[in-house]
Amino acid sequence: MKKAKLRYEKGKDVFLYDTRVANLFINEMLPKAPGEYVKVYLFGLMYAQMEYAIDVETIARDLDMSVSDVEKAFAYWVRMGAIRVELSADRQTYEIEYVRLVQQLYGTKKSSSPRAIEESENREIREDSRAASLSDPEIREIFAQYEQATGRLLSPKELSKIADCVNVYGIAPEVISYAIEYCADIEKYNIDYITTVAQRWNENGCRTAAEAKAEVDRHSQKNSFYNKIFKAVGFNRTPSPADREMMDKWFDEWGYTLKEVLEACAKTAGQREPSLKYVNKVLENQILKTGGINTELIAKAVEDENTRPTAKVSKQILKEYFEYLREEAQRRLDARTDEVCASVPEMRGIYQLINETSDEMMACNFMKGAKEKRAELRERMRELDAEKRRLLTKNGYSERYLDIEYKCTKCKDTGTTEDGRICACSALRAEEAFAWMREKSKR
Repeated sequence: MKKAKLRYEKGKDVFLYDTRVANLFINEMLPKAPGEYVKVYLFGLMYAQMEYAIDVETIARDLDMSVSDVEKAFAYWVRMGAIRVELSADRQTYEIEYVRLVQQLYGTKKSSSPRAIEESENREIREDSRAASLSDPEIREIFAQYEQATGRLLSPKELSKIADCVNVYGIAPEVISYAIEYCADIEKYNIDYITTVAQRWNENGCRTAAEAKAEVDRHSQKNSFYNKIFKAVGFNRTPSPADREMMDKWFDEWGYTLKEVLEACAKTAGQREPSLKYVNKVLENQILKTGGINTELIAKAVEDENTRPTAKVSKQILKEYFEYLREEAQRRLDARTDEVCASVPEMRGIYQLINETSDEMMACNFMKGAKEKRAELRERMRELDAEKRRLLTKNGYSERYLDIEYKCTKCKDTGTTEDGRICACSALRAEEAFAWMREKSKR
């Protein structure tokens, strides 16, 4: 008997076949997912398994949903790791790829270690962020700025590193742009060097180019301080990283001035082998005498009898006090929000829409026309805010009742204004922090 090859006739109607749904999806993802998002996932999965192309508009029409809601659903599944989104070759449309969840969550048999799973997840995050970055005009401007500064084109790997700075590490595009400008001035064009500089600024709290410039100025000033300290101690070598860390603590955490540090250095004159550790001990003892507070009077006495010198606290204590003020402001706002939502049930719906819109704004980088979409969502946010204020006044509240209330509206209780300058309120906050710290020490 001759051997026969068997095959199943392939039909053209997708609705005549079955759709395979992974049990991992049913057990791990389905219980927590919004029902409308599950509809979109399953409908798209049906076409994906048949390798049929279908556009978002058709999905929206067939499911009786808006295009915006369908795109929001896909953005949700991207965040959950169930699908990937990539720009097409013409960069005008995006393609959606369904992920094999077993490999996504647990990896293959050969690479099922936690480290391999983490590397796989990070690789997929980079792929998604790279695709999103190609449609982001701010990131494209960074690419163009670098190519103009160096006269050469970026490689795909270098493009990916810059995109990761924005999409994975959350560094502001303007900070990366300033990093390119700063590094070009010192003739450093290596992408790794530039991204490392940008990441260091970001870790130090720089969210704008102005803050990054201020950080550069502080760094230059610190180098000057290091040189003067080493000269006072009698060292002829370059400060090591450990030396810098110790000296930074004197200024940043303990709040000493250069004059005070140099006075401590002078006490090493009688030592056989002067060391920074000895200076550190002198300064630490001075701190301990006042319970962790430097009580040097920094305000000059003036003729006005209402003005008096102000106690100075260390930068670390002042930073902790600002954090305390922000936490207290948020706690009071949460209490007022709970109060209003209890008496005005419609307000809960407004907050739910605000949260959904905020999530959508975060996810819209994965969508076509991201810039226009963000503008649409910002307008929706303004409308929701207006409705929130209308409900407040209608029910006898001030329209600003649910605004967070900072002690200083200029710096929002951070101590630093938007242009990177020290806020004028810092002197008053330092005096408050002094009393706050003394009160804490009594508990």
